[in-house]
Amino acid sequence: LLVDTINKLRPRLPKVHNYISLEGPADNMINFQQLLDTSSDDEPDIAPDEKDLIGIIYTSGTTGVPRGALYTNNCFIDDSTKY
Repeated sequence: LLVDTINKLRPRLPKVHNYISLEGPADNMINFQQLLDTSSDDEPDIAPDEKDLIGIIYTSGTTGVPRGALYTNNCFIDDSTKY
């Protein structure tokens, strides 16, 4: 199970405060379905910045080991109207 793997990695991830389990209920993890069921449908009152990190997408590693590429909001902004 992925939960077991994550639990083994926890000591190496001191900056991670919340873990979410997609596999169902798990000790010391937030259950994803429960999170969805108890969350508000209201849009959050935030103003995301173009430089905010939104994810890590891994490369294919065709010339070496796959690496995580950091993506920001700016990577996904439709700037076709600028031209």
